Amino acid sequence: MRIGVATVVASAIADGIFNYLVSVIGKLSRQFIIHDWHFVPRAAFAADLLAQDATYTDEEIDEAYRKLLVEVEAVQAEQRKLLTYLIDHHKVRAVYVEGLTDRDLPIFEAIARTLRKVDKSKGETWLRFGAAGQLYVEGKLPAIKPAEEANAYQAANPVNGETVEIDEEAMKRRRQAIVDRLEKEPLAIVVLGVAHDLTPHVAEGTEYIRLTVPSVPADR
Repeated sequence: MRIGVATVVASAIADGIFNYLVSVIGKLSRQFIIHDWHFVPRAAFAADLLAQDATYTDEEIDEAYRKLLVEVEAVQAEQRKLLTYLIDHHKVRAVYVEGLTDRDLPIFEAIARTLRKVDKSKGETWLRFGAAGQLYVEGKLPAIKPAEEANAYQAANPVNGETVEIDEEAMKRRRQAIVDRLEKEPLAIVVLGVAHDLTPHVAEGTEYIRLTVPSVPADR
């Protein structure tokens, strides 16, 4: 049986979203639930801005980056609510994370152990961990899984020094590698950036659900 790809754009963190999830979870052979938006390091952010317009000043980049961090914090707060609901009511025990490979997982675990011992209320490291990583550090999510295959992820990295150039073919291979990992699960939840769409890569018999929380800026 072929199940079409479903795109769900969340206009609010409301019962309607949760009721929809309740209606589909457990009925399909595979599902992907995608929560969009994540932290970007300043160097990569600056390179992207300058690739669009080389006249940006350091002061303008700093101001734009401060705005980004405020947006990311708001998005992560909503993602935390949604993920917590899935953890509490649907026994979700693991979330796949963009940018994380099997090779990097021990480093992630070491940083998580450190974060458990310090004040986590502020700082870019906390934002870098994302909503799923934060819940993992707090002991609310049992496991984090790498979404990336290392070689495909590295080959698709668009940042090269001070320039940003996207290799579309490499990006396709990276996304296919992500899907290959997710397909091993009956229900896979992954946190990806807003620009990623896995639709061309999902197999027949899979329902693919993208959730974009309300705080994601409309122009992204």
